[in-house]
Amino acid sequence: GRNLDFPGVGYWDRYPVIQMMAPKNTLRYIGFVTAGVPIAGITGVNEAQISVALHQHYCFNTNLRGKLPFVIGEEILRKARNLNEALAILKNSKVASSWAFVVADGKARRAFIYECHSNAAGIRWLDENNPTLTHSNYFQTKEPAKKEYATTERMTWDNYSRANRMKEKIAEYGSKFDIGEAVKTLSDHWDPYWQREKIMNRTVSQLYNVQSVVWDLENMKAYFAEGNSPIHLGRYQEYDMGAIFAGKNGKTENNFEGYRFRNPKLQKAKEHFIYSFIHCFEGNVEEAKKELAHTLSFEDFAEARLVTGLLQMKEGVYEKAAEMFLAAKTQIENEKASSGRSYFPPEYFEAWLYWARSLDLQGKRIEAVKQYFEISKHQDLLDKNIKKIVRSKKCYKKQRLDRIIMPYSSYIPFS
Repeated sequence: GRNLDFPGVGYWDRYPVIQMMAPKNTLRYIGFVTAGVPIAGITGVNEAQISVALHQHYCFNTNLRGKLPFVIGEEILRKARNLNEALAILKNSKVASSWAFVVADGKARRAFIYECHSNAAGIRWLDENNPTLTHSNYFQTKEPAKKEYATTERMTWDNYSRANRMKEKIAEYGSKFDIGEAVKTLSDHWDPYWQREKIMNRTVSQLYNVQSVVWDLENMKAYFAEGNSPIHLGRYQEYDMGAIFAGKNGKTENNFEGYRFRNPKLQKAKEHFIYSFIHCFEGNVEEAKKELAHTLSFEDFAEARLVTGLLQMKEGVYEKAAEMFLAAKTQIENEKASSGRSYFPPEYFEAWLYWARSLDLQGKRIEAVKQYFEISKHQDLLDKNIKKIVRSKKCYKKQRLDRIIMPYSSYIPFS
């Protein structure tokens, strides 16, 4: 199974499409796509029961003469009848950037993950040493990992937590891990740091999720998430891929429900947070702020306060922004103290950094410099970008506000 994340949330996820391709002289294949984006090589299955799913990585190596990953993915779907043939295609293809190809064979009940950039590759096989293969957006083989980077420390934590959480859930259920548990795991919202449900940050399901699909390659069944955002929390409809290859609709009477929050207010908070992102992405700041207020009314959490403060800061409301950042920082401090955690999470330093910057914008330079210094000396600070910023102690000016990219996700860098 796989989750596909992309900033098109609210658009792509509204129009899930299953398309069957029947090219001449090659294998037929099915793509799990969206209306207007007929690219089966991102997520697809061919009639030889070979599946492909792509995962993006961040890397310093690129090659403008290399192939685009979904082109390679479609070549596998068109030509590969087994894993050896799929691997041969990958080894003979130079990629333009950094990607991971998750490839499985329903006939042999085997799989591998091919991690690569333009100058290196590593392979992880599903075997007795690795009875479970889970992947998120970081390299787990040493060859390509040498050139990989993370845009933020929160991204590093997020990627590791998602892959590890999936592995834990599969191990927890063992042989009882079925389709019902698979769709719940794919839409899981457990934060391993705080050891509680959260709507985002270190959860398997991401804010930008535009597609979720589970497939049973052995029996050629697919379970495609349908519904409104967040789509991964909706219903997973069963489709018979054999029937689709026969030219039929393939839809069956079976479906499974995704993850359900123990606290139903979190569902509402997640919905409003996504709506806020959509409005912000479209430049409708007033509506984005309203949706953030709704979010906080259902679940008061630091990341939502951080985003709210940034919107206020960009509008020039510096005092209110400072209050939001300080509230986010204090909230994390209080929860850390009550939970017994021995170190702070990355979002703590993000909130602290922007509190210091809001002090600069208010003309409180002496206090801002003091905060930059205290951040730089904190033993739990691991984010390289934030370290560089606070060590410089440069005065933050309003001319830089337009450079802020809204951190609705953990992948957004700081400048």
